[in-house]
Amino acid sequence: SSDLDYLPDLKTFVITSGESTYDLTASWSNIYALIHSDHQLKGWGRNDRGQLPPDGLPKLKSVAAGSEHCVGLTMDSEVVAWGWGEHGNCGPDIDAHANVAGGHWNILPVTLSDSEVAGVGAGCATSFIIVRGTTRNGGARTNR
Repeated sequence: SSDLDYLPDLKTFVITSGESTYDLTASWSNIYALIHSDHQLKGWGRNDRGQLPPDGLPKLKSVAAGSEHCVGLTMDSEVVAWGWGEHGNCGPDIDAHANVAGGHWNILPVTLSDSEVAGVGAGCATSFIIVRGTTRNGGARTNR
């Protein structure tokens, strides 16, 4: 049981087919399958804003789909994002149409000297980085 078990995740579920296990998640116009055996992400749907997994995407531990973007946690615990980033949800580097198309950007949280990235989440024009470890809260150190 984790600290996050109480959070409902109605768009994400796990299925098993044969010997392969997949995490499935969906956005407004896309479906994504993270294949556990090789940590590769497959995607189906629109790509007008770069929503589909770009070439060169690193192997992923987990992925979350927002409305028209994705956020992934790599095997090296880096956070990457691609798709429509108009509201900063894919990091600061976007093209003239507010997209991260044809590639992905590493997005980093605040300094994590005593912490680690434990997961990612996404919603409508939002991205979340879940951190485990020691964090600062108004100057007081707390363990989470």
